Amino acid sequence: MSTATSFRLQLKEYRSAVIIYYIIIVLIFTVFSGVSLLSIGDKQMNIYGLEASSVWFIFVCGMNTFRANFLFHLQFSSTRKTLFKGWLSSAAAVCLGMTCLNLLLLLLMNFLFHTPVGSTIFAIEIENVPLRLLSGTVYYFCEYLLFISLGYLITIGFYRLNKTGKWIVSILMGGCGMYLLLSLVRYESYVDAIVFFPLAHPWIVSGIYLVFTAVILSFCWLLIRKMPAKV
Repeated sequence: MSTATSFRLQLKEYRSAVIIYYIIIVLIFTVFSGVSLLSIGDKQMNIYGLEASSVWFIFVCGMNTFRANFLFHLQFSSTRKTLFKGWLSSAAAVCLGMTCLNLLLLLLMNFLFHTPVGSTIFAIEIENVPLRLLSGTVYYFCEYLLFISLGYLITIGFYRLNKTGKWIVSILMGGCGMYLLLSLVRYESYVDAIVFFPLAHPWIVSGIYLVFTAVILSFCWLLIRKMPAKV
């Protein structure tokens, strides 16, 4: 199997999920737009969360695209290198496509339908509007690529663990997640600094994301190289 064939097969895995996701997003935006238009008085309802929901969606996508594709490639005597290259190219294509769709949706909602949709892209501290949109697009592409790679690494790691190991790691991850959430209030000033730093330095943060993505992808490849076949 060639890399191009692997790319098309793995890209197809995302199609239904992405379509359903954007149908839900459009429905939510439509409902909130209607409520905003019907609201009484001068208060306008702002809509937020498109980028955050996209990050979680892309993260979950990364966690659900390994096992079936891995076994399928092994069945057709395809190399692990072909599998990894096909996944990486398809993941990058999905991240780029979602970044562009989100930007288009934001522009349509704000300037065509006059629905106030909040976004980090509009808050980036760059006066030149085209450069601001380009910076935001690059920033979110790098962020999506980071999170889909992180999800892919997690599912590869779980695939290699036995049942007991999966339970232990799941409990530890859940505990660490709860601790971090409970600690947000204590470190609120640091969290604010981290959240607002990309607004002033989107290109620097994009570069940092790419470095972390490269590290994560390196671990993914090291795990895939010696990955045992398990049904």
